[in-house]
Amino acid sequence: MEKLIFVKWIMESNFRRWVLFFPFSVICTLIASILWMLITKISLGRILISSESFSYNLYFMPTSGLIAGYVFIYTGGYVAPHYKITLLLFGVHFLYCVLAIYNYAFRFNSPDYWMIVYFFSCLVSSIIALDNLKIQFKK
Repeated sequence: MEKLIFVKWIMESNFRRWVLFFPFSVICTLIASILWMLITKISLGRILISSESFSYNLYFMPTSGLIAGYVFIYTGGYVAPHYKITLLLFGVHFLYCVLAIYNYAFRFNSPDYWMIVYFFSCLVSSIIALDNLKIQFKK
């Protein structure tokens, strides 16, 4: 599969890779999350499942977390010029997810369990993405 033109343009220069690895991963994560939300709302809306229901959240929150974590780490690590930068990106993402889980778990009298599930699945998929990048960098 040939690379897209803008990916070739980014990968040509180390300066562009240093500047764009974080914004590129954030933008790709936002696009993937929005697309997944639209696909889920359309597909589950056709079989009359409300977006406020338990079954919708049971399906949507883990899968959207898996997609967001994987896309964030994989795209950022792919564009980053060194694997050490990918580890730094993973560390920042790990810290953010752990703090978010702590925040949603110990909220004032109303913990948000769905967000805990979201961020936990985000952590799991980011570890998988980091492992896939390590394998890819060895090649």
